[in-house]
Amino acid sequence: MTERNYAEVKDQITKYIDELNDVVIDVEFVASEDRAEEFGGMYIISAHRNEQVYTIHLPEEDIYGGLRYPYDFIKQLSENIDEESATNFLGKQGIDKPDQDVSDAAAEELLNTLSEESMDELAYKLSSQIESPHAAKRIRWQNDTVVGFDVYNKIFPYDDEFSIENLERAVQVVVSKGRSGADYLRYSFNYDRVRQESNQDTIHGLE
Repeated sequence: MTERNYAEVKDQITKYIDELNDVVIDVEFVASEDRAEEFGGMYIISAHRNEQVYTIHLPEEDIYGGLRYPYDFIKQLSENIDEESATNFLGKQGIDKPDQDVSDAAAEELLNTLSEESMDELAYKLSSQIESPHAAKRIRWQNDTVVGFDVYNKIFPYDDEFSIENLERAVQVVVSKGRSGADYLRYSFNYDRVRQESNQDTIHGLE
């Protein structure tokens, strides 16, 4: 694929995103020296649909692109814990000076207070929420703790027959399943209770 055609594909995708009434947040080009040499460079287009963020990855040396809905559980939890509450909670856990943002550290520690049974239940139900025959999924784990998830789809924008309808179908699946997973974590985990219990010693499980 020539550089001109590659750039044209990127421009066409951003145009389609606008026409779908989604919002392009950022367009980044990752040079080949920053990736494995055989893969070449890659455009990463970040966009959102009704505040649901997704990214489109357009590798220079491939026949298809990737569409991804990323969800960072730690980040979402930490945004519900203010700095004072986070510091108090960490102090009760014997953690005085975390190596990261105190709210992020408190979010991780709050998740660590969940029992293994509760964590397995969370992972199982989350997996069912983001399951689709038209997309791939990945639950992110860190030290036996669920810390996020991703929903993926493929698009073939280098195909002459690729259209805005093709992009819409791919985005719809990824965003709808991603939103379903995000809603499950938000309501089943109960973020309101996270704000309350970050002043206590533990979280008492899922709703």
